[in-house]
Amino acid sequence: MQKGFLKIALSVFGLFISLNIVLGQLPADRLAQADSLFKQKKYTQSLELYASLFNEKIFSPAMLLRMAFIEEGLMHKANALYYLNVYYQYTFDEAAIRKIQEIAEVNRFTGYEQTDLDKLEMAWRKHGYLVTLVLVVVAALFTVLLVIRGRTRKSYWAAQSFCLALLLAHLNFPFQEKAIIQQGTAYLMSGPSAGSSVVAAIGEGHRVTVLGREDVWVKVVWKDREVFVRESNIKSTRI
Repeated sequence: MQKGFLKIALSVFGLFISLNIVLGQLPADRLAQADSLFKQKKYTQSLELYASLFNEKIFSPAMLLRMAFIEEGLMHKANALYYLNVYYQYTFDEAAIRKIQEIAEVNRFTGYEQTDLDKLEMAWRKHGYLVTLVLVVVAALFTVLLVIRGRTRKSYWAAQSFCLALLLAHLNFPFQEKAIIQQGTAYLMSGPSAGSSVVAAIGEGHRVTVLGREDVWVKVVWKDREVFVRESNIKSTRI
């Protein structure tokens, strides 16, 4: 009986390990299959696989570009802009910005103008790791000096505290969240309620700046005015 139980236990353990191996390989297999379908120009089929991977937060810059290409070909401009926006956040490829603005201009979508603040944020994202490294090194240096030369040195304490404060502010820099209208018609309301007055009704493709959330409502900026839109009507480009 013990041998029978041991066989069952080993079988279950082996099945568990096998399932883990299969599941671990599955995303790579699906990505390879999607890439193969894309090369065969079976775009809609490859898009389905890409989308399932993206929903699991499994993606690469090349995959995002392919998804944007397919969506644009299908005349799904909002989706194409969405994937290009996500792609740019990970690559800082200036060509992506030009493509985004080109699509937005042709379709008269608003919210894609590159402001000075947008450029500052992108530069901050692009070179942020260097700032982090410098602040960590400097803070560590003053920590060593405090240990070696005595902890009564107020100047060292002040310098270390200042560096740590800068590091904390840097790591928690409030980057603006952007979102793209995804529904055919989205109603912008004066308040977070269906009973509020309608400020505007806009089509998909426009991009807005997100200020906050309240239940199913998202507070956004539209033409320099703070309004509310249902969360189901937008797709945030922040992943």
